[in-house]
Amino acid sequence: MKHKLLPLLLLPPLLLSAVETLSPEWDFMTGDVVFSSPAIGPMGGVLFGSRDGNLYCVNPDGTARWIFKGANDWIDSSPAVDADGGVYFGSWDNSVYALNADGTKRWSYATGSAILGSPALDGKGSVYVGSMDGLMYSFSTTDGTLQWVYPDPETTLPEGGIAAGAVLATDGETLFFGNDSGTFHALATADGRPRWSFEVAEVHPPDSQTSTAFEHAAALDAAGNVYAGCANGYLYALDGEDGSLRWSFPATEAIYAAPALSAGGTVVFPSKDGYLYGVDLEGFQAFETYVGDVFYCSPAIDREGNILIAGYSGSAQTGVSTTLSILDKEGTPLREYVFDSYNDSSPNIAPDGSLYIGTHDGNLYKFPGGATLHPSAEWPRLSGSRYQDGRGERHRRGDLLDSFPLLDFFQDGWARLSWFGSGWIKPAGLPWVQHLDHGYLYTLPVPPRATWFYDPSLGNYLYNAADLGDYFYRASPASWLFHLPGTTVASERWFYEFSTADWLTVSP
Repeated sequence: MKHKLLPLLLLPPLLLSAVETLSPEWDFMTGDVVFSSPAIGPMGGVLFGSRDGNLYCVNPDGTARWIFKGANDWIDSSPAVDADGGVYFGSWDNSVYALNADGTKRWSYATGSAILGSPALDGKGSVYVGSMDGLMYSFSTTDGTLQWVYPDPETTLPEGGIAAGAVLATDGETLFFGNDSGTFHALATADGRPRWSFEVAEVHPPDSQTSTAFEHAAALDAAGNVYAGCANGYLYALDGEDGSLRWSFPATEAIYAAPALSAGGTVVFPSKDGYLYGVDLEGFQAFETYVGDVFYCSPAIDREGNILIAGYSGSAQTGVSTTLSILDKEGTPLREYVFDSYNDSSPNIAPDGSLYIGTHDGNLYKFPGGATLHPSAEWPRLSGSRYQDGRGERHRRGDLLDSFPLLDFFQDGWARLSWFGSGWIKPAGLPWVQHLDHGYLYTLPVPPRATWFYDPSLGNYLYNAADLGDYFYRASPASWLFHLPGTTVASERWFYEFSTADWLTVSP
């Protein structure tokens, strides 16, 4: 067991006054509490559930892209999104749902109890979902075919409900999750066969916690070690290969939220005691900072190493409030925003740096762009990435939104930029994209507002940026080109070549 340092001194008023105030760009109102944490899909949609029973997909400008109304109870589960934009989540109606990228229902499956956690996706055609009936399910993402259940309900009585989301080893062959009875499991994804389990053996003082539940998803480091917070107030570090205890670290109250891991090897997690803790990979404390009582909100780490977390800051005298805080990598507060509401949703960060979070007032909030998720962090937020799919390595692979973070509208599989010719593009096996006017292009983006690209019809590299519109710079022979709007790859494109003061026509 590792020991924490004495509590840090409170910051003096002079330093507290230096904390900047955040301002939301917009809020999107649902019909009830937003407990669910938002995921961000490959085409920019922000996806989250509400206790009004709906699953929402919201555009970056705050308009609804689509709303799924097919669940029959609260949706506290945080959705997971696959590479094609498919969405997977559970509900208090006991069912797991799979939706297509346009919000239409693909399939659903009724389990024996509520589904609260985020599903895990292996990227190979399987989704893994735990239920409060005590069973972990494996389904085909394509049609919902049940592939296996653990434990086998025909022979084994489930030991405790599974509220926590599952996460996957880097190779996708092992699934990790904890349950409400204090047992943490590792299963083979191929058939659900147990690899190992770890049991919390005792309840620890000084909080006199009686629960040993693992309430939220774990995090993994690059070596495959697993980090999981427990309601008994301890963070456990387990060997991913055999489940042996590497170390444990005590907070003074329950840990319900999921941890995150920074690029520098710091495990960051909050506790109900009001502190955000930073612990190195050997279990020694790096920092602790008071952020307010935290139940289920899990931290996120941005490209600059800053930590985003929301904690309860109200009182009987001041009323209900939650403070969203942005702290530096050493836990020093930098910026904050106060909601007049409770919070359990975890923050997510889009490729343009925009921050999204839900609250109990029924809103999803967007804050203007800062730094994006840290590309080198081992596990930068809940369930490993902005997709919430339980795979930490996926946030480093990138998709259309990483290349063109200012996509602002989406329709029928196409995404619109406010620049780049007509602006309508869609992925065609990145870095290839299909452009509505210019056809298939090999892109070399310079995010967020520019790109080089190879145009096979022109046989040349060109450059375009947000302030150029239909003007392109050709690499060789060097010249500026102006594309005549309305001429497309479907027939013939016209370009005015400034170096020759003549028109250039390009056939498909």
